[in-house]
Amino acid sequence: MLNSKLCKLVTTVLSLLFLASYTAAGLVKTFNVELGDIIFILDVSSSIGDKNFEIQKHYVSNITREFTVSPTQVRFGCLIFDANPTKQFDLKDYLDNDSLSKAILDIKYPYKNGTHTHKALTEVLEKKMFDTEAGGRDEAPNIVIVIPDGLSTYPEKSMSE
Repeated sequence: MLNSKLCKLVTTVLSLLFLASYTAAGLVKTFNVELGDIIFILDVSSSIGDKNFEIQKHYVSNITREFTVSPTQVRFGCLIFDANPTKQFDLKDYLDNDSLSKAILDIKYPYKNGTHTHKALTEVLEKKMFDTEAGGRDEAPNIVIVIPDGLSTYPEKSMSE
């Protein structure tokens, strides 16, 4: 059961990584998502560094501003990961663009080691970040966007999970 859900997440992640790269290149300017529950997974491994982590946070904040964040439209959650993932906030926590942007920009860089992407993807499921208690909605598509600085420390585990 977990493997099939993780497989769907990985497929969505790969699709959204392509979308994110087109957005960064200025090829995509707007998003037409009117309803969605989106979890950002941000890499905080030691190879990122303070400066790049700040760039990553501003990039994510700018992406979220392309959506209408509200209780009835798009909601965001966030998880950071290195060797161990840490949930930053749930889908129910920030329901407008300004408070969401502030929450993203306030995330602290923890100076950790490892890019254990497989643990981050598993954590989304184990912490039930898309469940109703966390602010998830049955009618909203579940979307995960992973922003790594490169390959996972264990790419085979990321794909097999």
